[in-house]
Amino acid sequence: MYNVLFHRLKGFNGWSSWPARTVLDVQRITGMWTYTRKIRIFDRDKKYELTLEYYYPQTEFIYTQTTHVITARYQTEQDMLDDVKQIHDKQEKIKLIAQKLVETK
Repeated sequence: MYNVLFHRLKGFNGWSSWPARTVLDVQRITGMWTYTRKIRIFDRDKKYELTLEYYYPQTEFIYTQTTHVITARYQTEQDMLDDVKQIHDKQEKIKLIAQKLVETK
C-alpha cells in the first residue's frame, strides 16, 4: 500500500525550498504543470521542469500556509512525463479504492 499512497520524484532540486526527492503523499498533490525551461542559468543540462502544487497544512503559527510549490528539474522529457504518469496512476488507484470502500458499506 505504501507504493500506492506515496511517491518520490526522480528529478533534481528546482527553485523551491522543498527538496525534489522528498517522499510525497499523492493525495495531497492538487496540481501538476510541466515546462520546458527557456532560461537556464543554473542546471543547464536539465531542460525540463515539473511544478507541483502540494497541500500541506501547518498549524505551528497563527499564519498557516496550506499550499506549497515543489519543483523538480529533469534532463529528459521522458523522465519528467514518467513521474507525471506514475503520480496520476497512483491518484487514480486511490480513487478506485475509495469508491470500493464506499460501495461495500
